[in-house]
Amino acid sequence: MEQLIVTPIDKTGFLILPFTVASLASGLLLSTLVQSQAQAMQLGFLFLMPNLLISGFMFPREAMPDAAQWIGAALPLTHFLPSSGACCSGASAWRSSGRRG
Repeated sequence: MEQLIVTPIDKTGFLILPFTVASLASGLLLSTLVQSQAQAMQLGFLFLMPNLLISGFMFPREAMPDAAQWIGAALPLTHFLPSSGACCSGASAWRSSGRRG
């Protein structure tokens, strides 16, 4: 029988809610700057690609230059990734308990 990993809703909600609000706010800001749906899509991709590259999702942030780390610190995904990974693996987001879920 398969074992399901269950995370408490309060911990998951605590992590997802600020990330969702920040992501929606950036999307609304981008949509107010453009005049058409095509421009919004292009600007969205222009925002998404650096977000994925500089946040530490694809490459470790410690290997990046200081300027890239500073820019990455302003992105919501940078702060969501370590917390969501720890939450989904069963470890604590602030200290590792060594226990796997």
